[in-house]
Amino acid sequence: MGLVINQTCTISQTDVFIGDQWAGEITSQAPSPKYGVHLAFVLCSLPTLGNSLTVDVHTSLGTLKGQLTSLPFNFEALGLTPQLAAE
Repeated sequence: MGLVINQTCTISQTDVFIGDQWAGEITSQAPSPKYGVHLAFVLCSLPTLGNSLTVDVHTSLGTLKGQLTSLPFNFEALGLTPQLAAE
């Protein structure tokens, strides 16, 4: 699955959680300067996820909520628009 964290950050732990229950592992990740978010691929435990589409991610900014999504990333459906470049 895809994962979107609505701000740029450094992921400090590859495990993701729902509350204190392990829900999956980030396998690849990178900031997206174009959208001002952090994107990742996650291998999820489907029984743990149930109907949840949000997970907790440990980052340099503390624990942040991440939104799970299908792949490929559909930025328009996620409500993400390109950020204006600084001049």
